[in-house]
Amino acid sequence: MKSLFVKDTSGTSVIVGAMLLIIITVTAATSVAYIVTSLQQDIAEKESHTTAIELEELEITKISLYPAACIDDFEGVSVFKNYGTQNCYWTLSRDYPYSGWRNTTETMEVVACEVEGEEGKKSKYAFKVTGDADEFINKSFVPFQSSGEEVELSFRVKSSLAGDGVVEVSLNGERVPINFPAKNKWQKNTTSFSLGSESEFSELRFTLKRDGTTIYLDDIKFSNPSYWGEVELAARNLNIRKTTLKEVAVKNHFARTYSVFSPTSKGKAVFTRAHPYTMPPRSTASLRINLLTDFGGSPVHLKTTDPIETLLITGLGSNFADAFAPPVPVARVQVVTEDLGVVFRDFLVLDASESYDPDPDGFVTEFNWTVYYNDSRVGGGETAHYQTGKKVRAGLGGINPVPGEAVLIDLKVTDDTGMVAKLSQISGNISVPASQNFNPPVSLRASYEAGKITVWVNDTAGRPVEGVVVNFVCIHNDNSSNPVKLAQSSATVKGGGSGSEGSGHAVVTQEEGSGGGTVRVLSGNLPYVDVRVEKLEHSKKSQSLYSVK
Repeated sequence: MKSLFVKDTSGTSVIVGAMLLIIITVTAATSVAYIVTSLQQDIAEKESHTTAIELEELEITKISLYPAACIDDFEGVSVFKNYGTQNCYWTLSRDYPYSGWRNTTETMEVVACEVEGEEGKKSKYAFKVTGDADEFINKSFVPFQSSGEEVELSFRVKSSLAGDGVVEVSLNGERVPINFPAKNKWQKNTTSFSLGSESEFSELRFTLKRDGTTIYLDDIKFSNPSYWGEVELAARNLNIRKTTLKEVAVKNHFARTYSVFSPTSKGKAVFTRAHPYTMPPRSTASLRINLLTDFGGSPVHLKTTDPIETLLITGLGSNFADAFAPPVPVARVQVVTEDLGVVFRDFLVLDASESYDPDPDGFVTEFNWTVYYNDSRVGGGETAHYQTGKKVRAGLGGINPVPGEAVLIDLKVTDDTGMVAKLSQISGNISVPASQNFNPPVSLRASYEAGKITVWVNDTAGRPVEGVVVNFVCIHNDNSSNPVKLAQSSATVKGGGSGSEGSGHAVVTQEEGSGGGTVRVLSGNLPYVDVRVEKLEHSKKSQSLYSVK
């Protein structure tokens, strides 16, 4: 007998199937929506990143170049901080204040600088050293390459003791004493050293020469005349967003560290690739790169005549490059003759009007002339005459050119970025033959005393002109039977000096038994001078007489 209750599951299966289909459909739709959302986010992020890159607008507006590179300013040292792989960077630290200095002294420490005025704006700290005689501090560094030329070391220093030779500074063993006119007063010293061409390693040493001496040091700088010491880039962020400077490069060399001096506070901040500087929106920053120390190991050699390529790389990978070329000095020299009435005089017209800056937006701002000549008044030693201007008149009155020597002209031009170029370093100095016409005699003076006629011939500056021939002619005899008798009829001006009596003169004497009368003294086209002479046995000094033709 069949049961009246029959189990029929067909309806349930339909319901379950429908529910499963709904769940699958919803899951699929959710997955599709998630994928679409992720893609949209990726696209949005890429678009945002692309927009950020496109909006980045950074420019290098100016380059400033400095001949000296800082060895140590005691503001701190760059130290590598390791806080895990994601937090490694170089930073300015005071945990290691001595920065490679070694000592035999009692104490050395970094202390507050307390410098007033302009120097104090960038200097917070100084190096304090206390010790006795012959104790020292020293530090080694890699210098710029040298061809045997002199290099310079400059530093600011003060001492607890006054006097000569209180401290001695030496570079690679060459020693120079430091004198202190007053105690506990800051002074700046600049000292030249001869650094051999083989020098790859230099030791800088400060030695105390008296017991119980305390000195303070700051801003120790080294310079080689062939190379720039530091570069300062003025960078401007034109964007409304901040920009991170990931890399700074000069002439294809990437700096390990670079400094930024804050306009709002004293001191400097040091930044690197892992610890970069972030520029605020629409701001300008001065980035200082030390070519001696900021690249790690060896210095970067940037010749003073080289063009300079610069590169800034931001955190978004944007590159902003610029190149700066030094100005080109072009000099024209003309010898012009003028009539002074009694003589003709030559002068130089120096024209730098054709000098130019190859940078499209650049221009020359300074024209500095140097005229070198050998002056017989100073033993033939080289003397320099300086003038500034695009076109100038170089009057060489007051010099006594050495016969056969040349007058050398050099031109130095500076552009708006601070780059400098010298004619002597590019094509060489311009040479003009030396001539007495640059400094002709313009006045003649003579006096008589005790049988001797002394003559002075002076230039426009009142100084004696050497090598001038003076003639003596008797124009009147008091007694025709006993005429004026001179030992010679001409003489040459010799000697030198300031033009006072006793220097730069010519002398003619009377012969024994000479009578009295009037002697006319002549030299070229100069107004002559008539001098009264006495009989030798009754000679007395007569006044100089000036007369004209």
